[in-house]
Amino acid sequence: TANVNGADAYFTGTLQAPTINGTTTVISQLFNGGKFNGDEANITNTVTAGAFTTTGDTNTAKLIATANVNGTDATFTGNISVGKTLVYDEEVNNGTSTSSKDIDWTAGNRQTITLGVATTTLTFTNPASTANLILRIVQDGFGSRVITWPASIKWPSATAPTLSTTASSEDIVTCYYSGTAYYCNASLDFAVVP
Repeated sequence: TANVNGADAYFTGTLQAPTINGTTTVISQLFNGGKFNGDEANITNTVTAGAFTTTGDTNTAKLIATANVNGTDATFTGNISVGKTLVYDEEVNNGTSTSSKDIDWTAGNRQTITLGVATTTLTFTNPASTANLILRIVQDGFGSRVITWPASIKWPSATAPTLSTTASSEDIVTCYYSGTAYYCNASLDFAVVP
C-alpha cells in the first residue's frame, strides 16, 4: 500500500501500484499505476500508466501512448506507426544573419534564417545521425542577399541554387544528411497565388 524501493524488483504477475521507485524494474506482465520512476525499465508486455518516468533505458515489446511522450533521446529499433500527424515542437529560428552563421542541426530538423547582409557564409553542425532536414530562408526588407554554402553539400548537377532576391521572399532548402555529406535541393520563391 506504500512505495516499493530497492535496487532490483522482479514481478512475474500483474502489478498494480501508485508509485514504484527503484534502480531496475523487470515486469513480465502488466503494469497499471499512477507513476513509475526508475533508472531502467525492462517491459515485455504492456505499460498502462497515468505518468511514466524513467531516467535510464526503457525496453519494451510494445509502447502505446495516448498522450505526449517526452524525453531527451528516444531510440526505436522497430517500426514507428503514427495514427494521426507527426509534428515537431517548433521551427528553430536562427534570427537575422550576419556575415557568418552556423546552423546547428542538433537543435532541430526544421529551421529558418533571415538573411540580413549581402553575403552570409553558412556552416552546418551535423545532426546526431542520418536525418531529413529543412531550412527556410527569408530575405530581409532589402533583398538580394546571397549565401555561401558549406562545402559538404552536394547539389543536383553540382550547382548551388540562385536564391530569390525580392525583399521578404522565401526559399526552402531540403537536405538529406547521410552521416558524411548533405544532399540538398532548393524550392524557390514561395508565395500565395494572386
